[in-house]
Amino acid sequence: MHYVWQNTNWTEFRWKSDALIQPLGRARLCQGRLLSRVDALGLKFSKEARAEILIEEAVKTAAIEGQALHRDSVRSSVARRLGLPTAGLPTTERAIDGLVDVMLDAGPGGFEGGLTTRKYVAMAKVSRATAFREISDLVAKQILKQNPGGGRSVSYNLIWADTD
Repeated sequence: MHYVWQNTNWTEFRWKSDALIQPLGRARLCQGRLLSRVDALGLKFSKEARAEILIEEAVKTAAIEGQALHRDSVRSSVARRLGLPTAGLPTTERAIDGLVDVMLDAGPGGFEGGLTTRKYVAMAKVSRATAFREISDLVAKQILKQNPGGGRSVSYNLIWADTD
């Protein structure tokens, strides 16, 4: 496998937006369909499922940086932070704890100042009306929740099962 950072000009990353729009649109459509099906089944992510997702993400993130992490050390760090049993797991290195902390920061409250319609428009490259409809849909599916306040300063945060 070849990683982005292995290119000589990796800090000057460039892409062709026109070539990415259709594949990203298809991926986004599939994601929406999957979330709808999960919602229709009434499934919620358990702490254990979240832990496994975080462990896999941490190991892959470190691999991109050229580091090989011991999965049990990552599992120990994630388990401690999510309040899961850690019996039999090794102690972790500070670097692993730091990586897990960064990843968890993207969870509840992970959008700095909350996700706003303006941020969504910039991120998804859609109109304000589309952003409002899609955010409303995510709120209805209980993926996002509206923060206190309203009017022009309304913002949203992710809802993580078992944390609210």
